Amino acid sequence: MSAPAPTLPLEQIDTDSQNSSATSTELSGTGLIVARGLTASVIGASVILFIIAAVYGLANPLESSILPASAAEPLARVGLSIPALTIMMNVVDIVTTAVFVGVALVIFATRSSDGATLLAAAMLTTWGMSTGNLLAGAAGLGVGITVGVLLVGMIGSITFLWFMYTAPTGKIAPSWTRYLLWFWVLGWTALVLYDYASGGYITGEMTVLSVLAQAAMYTISIFVIRWRVYNILTPTQLQQFKWVVLGLTFALIGFMVRFIPPLTVPALSDTSTLLGLGFVSISYTFMRICLTFVPIMIGFSLMRYRLWDVDFMINRSLVYGGVGVFLIVGAIIEIAGVIWFTNLVLGQGQALIAVALAGAFWGATFNPLRKWMQRTIDKNLYGIDLDYQRARQVSPLSGPQVMGQKFGPYEVLEPIGRGGMAEVYKGYHATLNRLVAIKVLAPNLVSNADFRLRFEREAQMVAALRHPHVVQVFDFGDMEDTYYMVMEYIAGPTLSSYIKTHGRLSLDEGLPILRQIASALDYAHQQGLVHRDVKPSNVMLQPVTTVDEDGIDKRAILTDFGIAKIRGGHTGLTQTGMMGTLDYIAPEQIQSSKTVDARADIYALGVMAFQMLTGELPFKGDNPGALLISHLQHPAPDPRAIVPELPRPIARAILQALEKSPDKRFATAEDFAEALVVAELRVVA
Repeated sequence: MSAPAPTLPLEQIDTDSQNSSATSTELSGTGLIVARGLTASVIGASVILFIIAAVYGLANPLESSILPASAAEPLARVGLSIPALTIMMNVVDIVTTAVFVGVALVIFATRSSDGATLLAAAMLTTWGMSTGNLLAGAAGLGVGITVGVLLVGMIGSITFLWFMYTAPTGKIAPSWTRYLLWFWVLGWTALVLYDYASGGYITGEMTVLSVLAQAAMYTISIFVIRWRVYNILTPTQLQQFKWVVLGLTFALIGFMVRFIPPLTVPALSDTSTLLGLGFVSISYTFMRICLTFVPIMIGFSLMRYRLWDVDFMINRSLVYGGVGVFLIVGAIIEIAGVIWFTNLVLGQGQALIAVALAGAFWGATFNPLRKWMQRTIDKNLYGIDLDYQRARQVSPLSGPQVMGQKFGPYEVLEPIGRGGMAEVYKGYHATLNRLVAIKVLAPNLVSNADFRLRFEREAQMVAALRHPHVVQVFDFGDMEDTYYMVMEYIAGPTLSSYIKTHGRLSLDEGLPILRQIASALDYAHQQGLVHRDVKPSNVMLQPVTTVDEDGIDKRAILTDFGIAKIRGGHTGLTQTGMMGTLDYIAPEQIQSSKTVDARADIYALGVMAFQMLTGELPFKGDNPGALLISHLQHPAPDPRAIVPELPRPIARAILQALEKSPDKRFATAEDFAEALVVAELRVVA
């Protein structure tokens, strides 16, 4: 094990910095009144225009439709008409735009004194409306409506760019980006006018010039925004911005599904055919649904809601986005190939056959491709080297199969628990009149040589340990392919069950337990062992008959060294199953369980201390992937946010034990325990 860094003084750890809010652009006085007035005017005028367009579109679907007259014949074959399909698409626009407006009104009502929030509210309203067909379909109502539609599109484009260059702080930084921003604002305004003049704004089809110009603008902006993210934003602001990026990623996926396939298969954009109409209506609906993630994610960002959940959302978005791209490309190639082949052989394209085969392609490859994509992204982007998708099958307690049997002089009495790979029974040695605990390797693991070797190695390692807070091993053997070890019987609950029963522990009760476990860990570390599975369920609490001068009435005993690592040793064992319990696993253990050292146990002890003194885990989640990402990237929350009366020095010590970098943690487990004791003494003094 490499030498850890010296223990940091408690004063050097600022627990408040991890929970600091992002810089805001608070307004006051005349500036606030003007900003609120402008934002309210933009939102109000846009909503009124949209209501007019919605009423007109629903009442006059044929006049407001952007579908060509040639679409009537294929629609009639499936019992539809141009007005019916137009109404359906208008309803999609109304519902999805309502999400934009709803989020905009919520953030405007709750944080209307913040300039960044006001900009976001105006952007969400205008940009959300301008991305649909409903406003464009009503542009023929007159010059006033036409100008209004044009203005909404221009304001939406301008505020969108402005928001992206200033989110989430609302401030332009570095200062030189203001010139680039103004260049893009003027350029995008020109593009909107050009698209409108060429008719693309009304039909919803972007011109080639518009596509190329926007591609260049987005590409350059990505590099600028990336530089800003890595050089300007604080950790909290970065999490806010991640929510924004995630929403835009969903929107991008929607735009790709809507506009890219027709470039490869032109038949998909031919609205005079049933295939083209089906693709346009379905892809448009999908695009609009994807767009609704933008206001939702921006709302999360500005309201600072669940900031640290965004990394898991990004992980899953990358997985399903990657799977979607693979399957869409595969389906497009398959459709094009079938149409080409049937044209060659039969003289006509069999579009329905091609679509049916594409559906079969999706169904057959989705799940295996998703698993492969998940594993690839986890390993290469997040450094997760655990196959947490593979569920470990744990057999139930053997019960009658073992009860009543004798392992040498030990009689098996009754089941009392189960560990990660073994079952535990109460046993009795008649000659010595001693109760013992008999640990039996689970029957479903006996055939696995790795587990048998690991079980035997645990018995050998723990039998060599002599410490008052480490469980004692008396014997080991196997009888008719039943592998067992005999340990001291501890008449007491696990720390896990004790916490569930009593709730969070007081400092007077919790710190002595932590000191005892820290002592056991340091002793094991000195013997060259790293436990790798420190958790409350592996700590037994044995009541003592005589309370000592410090008032300690229970003895904490560390158990279950089943996945302990011999430092510097080479056992030849492979990594089978999960190395450690996810609630308490150290970041480096997630990335490479074979190379961890004693500091991984200190991290787990820090998680346990957090849970003991607050009653809650620092990182929680039903999904194992989300939990692993939390351990890897999310700073531990301040324990005082849960228990305000917890002394600040105690919280600082716990947070140091929970540092992501092993070098920033305590040098030894007892250093951590000593810091807690010293912190308590300072509070008492």
